[in-house]
Amino acid sequence: MNGELIHLNSKVTPHFIFRNPHIKKTPPQRDYNQIEHTGVTSREIEYRLKLDSVEIEKLRSWFTSPLDVPKLLGDWDLMNHWICNMWEALYNPIWMWVKPNDTLGIIHGHHRFRLLNAMDAEKVWFYGVEAEHYKIGGWLIPVETLRLMRENDRPPRRGTVFGTCESCGKETKWEKKTFDRVSDVRLYCRECGAENPYPWPGRL
Repeated sequence: MNGELIHLNSKVTPHFIFRNPHIKKTPPQRDYNQIEHTGVTSREIEYRLKLDSVEIEKLRSWFTSPLDVPKLLGDWDLMNHWICNMWEALYNPIWMWVKPNDTLGIIHGHHRFRLLNAMDAEKVWFYGVEAEHYKIGGWLIPVETLRLMRENDRPPRRGTVFGTCESCGKETKWEKKTFDRVSDVRLYCRECGAENPYPWPGRL
């Protein structure tokens, strides 16, 4: 095994609390497998991977780019549409780089963070990657660790990679065109070329 996996059989209860009063319904919560792994990449760079949480106010103060934290427009019907489409995938831990100054940067999970931000979540759960840089490549994460991490995740109700075309009815892999990283992403069926509604359309 590459590295060391700690807390192999332990669980953690996230206790998500959302403070936005306009939320209509939230998905059922679940416990996570605790992950704390140290290893070395194929480029012989040491890294540490740990499941952790952070108060959302800290993230808001650390993230200065409008691509990470776009200004909320208060479209709460749209927010509930996002929740409905993402559903249990909302609780999938976000991947973040733990920077040398102990602040965080998002590696993967921008949509989840934007939705959690709109919902005014008390905390955000994430996999923190401690390394000299997050683009370290060649992870070599042990199979058992990956299995536990997969158990922590759930698929969205409507995915952005595969789906059923509303025009031709065929299962398709979407062709995605991004016109604006924050607000305008469009999905096209590779079978018939029809545009399909993006699962999380528009600004919140």
